[in-house]
Amino acid sequence: METLAHPIKRIRYNDRKIRIIAIIIASYIVTEYGGNSPLLPRLLTLMYYIEFGATLIITTILVETIYRITRFLDIRYPWNESLLKRILLQFLLGIIFPTVGSYLLAALYFGVQGYDIIDYNFHIYALPFIALLITLFNVYYFVRYLLAERAYYKRIDPLLDRMEERTTPLQLSNENRANGIFIVHTVNKSFPIDIADIAYFFREANHVFLRPFDGEDYLLNQSLDQIEKDLNNRDFFRVARHMLISHNSLKDYRPLNFGKLAVTLNPPYREAVTASKPLSRSFRQWVANPGGL
Repeated sequence: METLAHPIKRIRYNDRKIRIIAIIIASYIVTEYGGNSPLLPRLLTLMYYIEFGATLIITTILVETIYRITRFLDIRYPWNESLLKRILLQFLLGIIFPTVGSYLLAALYFGVQGYDIIDYNFHIYALPFIALLITLFNVYYFVRYLLAERAYYKRIDPLLDRMEERTTPLQLSNENRANGIFIVHTVNKSFPIDIADIAYFFREANHVFLRPFDGEDYLLNQSLDQIEKDLNNRDFFRVARHMLISHNSLKDYRPLNFGKLAVTLNPPYREAVTASKPLSRSFRQWVANPGGL
């Protein structure tokens, strides 16, 4: 079966140089914001470099925090799958949290200098400006995500068309039953993945992916229904409408309210996996006696 690597959830942005430049520029702007003295005389004083250095440290902490929070949310709550939840979390963790952190770090710096940050009205003249810079940095990562997603799907659409042209569901079914493998096609190479090495299949944003026990996700050109028919129910179970899991990927399960079951997988899925009440009995039987359904 032909698939294509799916890199969006593990996007690293590769923007270290951009972050460094942004940190230096933002530190300079914040240091000079609201100042009345000419720059040249200030450059000749030690206090200017102490202030700029402290601002540089604080800005570095904030920028790196936003970067890591954004990468975490990209994996857990992709923009195209959990939009409302992602907007809320990005606002709270990517804007509010760093803004409050900047105030606390600035208060610490003022305190070390022997000043009270309240007396300087930092929260009135400087904090809103810092919050604006933090918001703009979040917008930057949102745009980068959209561009990466657009480039990804622009690249895979022609490949998916070619995959559909030269492969039919019947041929895929015969190939899998005979060889027990999925042929994985990436941009640069093709290689087989043994069915025994597949943890589960899942559907996200109208696309179906394969996740091996060790490795990245791969995009498939078939539906979960087609894949389910193609696999042995002794080894795989349709635990939810969006997920088909292998027996070896099951770590544990526990009862929930209303007869549901919470299923824990290895490797872990980004959100909770739940078996509905109608499926819970069949699922227990499959766990205890694979293939006996």
